[in-house]
Amino acid sequence: AKTIIDHIYRELDIVASDANLFVENFFGLKQVEIEDGKYLESAIKMGADVVNLLKADENFGYVRPKKIMWEMDFKGSAPINRVRSARMRKHLRKWIFDMSKYDLRYEVKEPLMSNDFMLWYEKFRNLLSAKEKANIKIYPGWLDEKIQEGKIPGGIFLYKEDNFIGGNIYIRSDNLFNVGFGACEKIESPNWGMGTIVDFLSAEQAKKLGYKKIRYGIDNNLYGHHLSTGLLKYKLNFGLVPVVNSKTQIYSTRFTNTDKFDDTIAFLGSKDGENVFYILKKQGINDDLILNTDLQTFFL
Repeated sequence: AKTIIDHIYRELDIVASDANLFVENFFGLKQVEIEDGKYLESAIKMGADVVNLLKADENFGYVRPKKIMWEMDFKGSAPINRVRSARMRKHLRKWIFDMSKYDLRYEVKEPLMSNDFMLWYEKFRNLLSAKEKANIKIYPGWLDEKIQEGKIPGGIFLYKEDNFIGGNIYIRSDNLFNVGFGACEKIESPNWGMGTIVDFLSAEQAKKLGYKKIRYGIDNNLYGHHLSTGLLKYKLNFGLVPVVNSKTQIYSTRFTNTDKFDDTIAFLGSKDGENVFYILKKQGINDDLILNTDLQTFFL
């Protein structure tokens, strides 16, 4: 039994520790969960970069959800009107209008067939594997699993002439349209935001099918390491709103070592019962991260 447990720990990159501490080493960032503030020193001695207390305690650290969902609520309006960034709206209108001029086209793949899924999967895997911190959570058996669960998988596929350049994969049910995964390769002509195009086309598809909102997956609520602050800015500019599931673990987070982070760290937090964004800049960094959001932002 111990051999099996050791194997699981190695596969998940989990470090065995005291029963009151849970250690996760995620792409070199060591996060330690503790049940009580009295274990803080033990976590620091273990080399923790981030210590997460498993309850809300503003005296210990920054209160935040472990994960957040990202959604666009159409509110009876066209998806283009829900995009917050005026520049992005302008680009999207031009890009969609001019697609045929550059031999660009898209196809809605629903139902998503196995051969189309595997075409997308190989593209997705190749694009993400080239990144330094690739975290590929989808696998060849994913499609069959979702069908067996009674969900409807689909895709928005983008082509340059007859060449497949990427797209989004979604699943939908009676009340949820969820874009779970997506990736597009960059092309020289035109030099557009292909990922933005397929995200927008996904919203158009959800609206067309009668959904009142669309979800764009779930993120670990910590930007500036595995997930970039640029991704956070993009999602807010696109018009997505962070949503906290009532079942999500709430942390009180203390940063004990920021060396492994980028220059700026950002996350959704809670202050006095309200959702806010916290932005932590390393010493000597003068540029502020400006977030396109109605939520209050605190610079630390």
